[in-house]
Amino acid sequence: FEETSLASTSALGGAFLVWLSRADGGLAVLQRLLVAIAALVGIVLAARFVRGIARIWITRFTRLSKLLQGFITGAIFWIFIVVGLLVVLSAVDVDITPLFAVIGGASFILAFAFQDTLGNLASGLMIMINQPFDEGDFIEIGGVGGTVMNVSIVGTTIATPDNKIIVVPNK
Repeated sequence: FEETSLASTSALGGAFLVWLSRADGGLAVLQRLLVAIAALVGIVLAARFVRGIARIWITRFTRLSKLLQGFITGAIFWIFIVVGLLVVLSAVDVDITPLFAVIGGASFILAFAFQDTLGNLASGLMIMINQPFDEGDFIEIGGVGGTVMNVSIVGTTIATPDNKIIVVPNK
């Protein structure tokens, strides 16, 4: 450490240039970076392909709502991306064990912070799976009646007879 603090700028620059040209120095870092970029591009292309196949396969199930089909294909896409990223990181010698600890801790904290939103998400998934109503149906929820305009993951949009738009949380 003391040698580098006493070295001149030109000596440090020369040492850096030598490190860049070494096979176990800058070239190795460049090679790993290029492999990681190529792998990421491959992962995204493969995830899009898998999402397309999943979309074709899921459309066979006519009882599933379009929103649930989109949710499932989107989840497949992002799970494929995350798993692919973890594989790429471990392939370029990045220790992913601390990453799992961070993800676990963050998930625990976010679960408490987003309890209501996660409840709406779970309820929205149950509405999409059970399909008690669909777009265009007249329903009454919490004393409010109207025509269902849209059912999303977290809320249902209802148009009342007096042309008011109300978003009711799915929970």
